[in-house]
Amino acid sequence: MTTGSNRGTPTSWERVLPFDVASVPVARQHVGRTLRSCGVNPTTADDAMLVLTELVSNSIRHARPLPSGKLRIRCALRRAEIHLEVTDGGAATRPHVVRHPVTALSGRGLSIVDKLTRSWGVRSPAADAPDDAVTVYADVPMADEEN
Repeated sequence: MTTGSNRGTPTSWERVLPFDVASVPVARQHVGRTLRSCGVNPTTADDAMLVLTELVSNSIRHARPLPSGKLRIRCALRRAEIHLEVTDGGAATRPHVVRHPVTALSGRGLSIVDKLTRSWGVRSPAADAPDDAVTVYADVPMADEEN
């Protein structure tokens, strides 16, 4: 779903995807294409795609799918930021930044999200979803020339 028609009005969309690693590039490409078609600065769009990639990857790696067997991504283009959301069926623990040694081969995803966003967090239960659903959200700031 897409609403709004230009940079003067809020634009938002959502997409429901299979709870599968193949959905990571689909989500990234969809959001990247849509942001660029809305005139978002390429650097900001790249940051948003990287953040979304981390959120979707973490969802698939650490959480459960929604009862439908899927996950939901949402994106809202606001005046000063891009608001991203990934909703899944939740996990045993809440997402949080973990500081790993430099030699660790993985585990830096939420540290990257933390550096590239104005804010990020977790909502549980997620709005418009089953009671055990969890939404991880992140707000990627627009580049200065876009505000």
